[in-house]
Amino acid sequence: MAEQKVKLTQLPEATDTTDTAVLLVNQNETDQRLPVTHFLRSKNNLSELENTAQARANLGVPSVEDVNDKIEYLIDGKSTFLNGATLESERDFIWD
Repeated sequence: MAEQKVKLTQLPEATDTTDTAVLLVNQNETDQRLPVTHFLRSKNNLSELENTAQARANLGVPSVEDVNDKIEYLIDGKSTFLNGATLESERDFIWD
């Protein structure tokens, strides 16, 4: 017997992460239920990473310290054109 498809009208609660939680998916103009557990696996949970510095490096995301180092002089006003800053001196403000 083919799987019965039904029209769904209500989304699950956002906090519902039990094994029975589903996402609504529309395929070929038919709404279907897709289990959330299909997407949420503990091995894919980034909060479980032991080495966040390595994870940031892998993703190319600067650390909080890197960002603070780059913009610290902007906060104290030393980087204004009135204080002698130039566009050339601001090149380091952009990450590669």
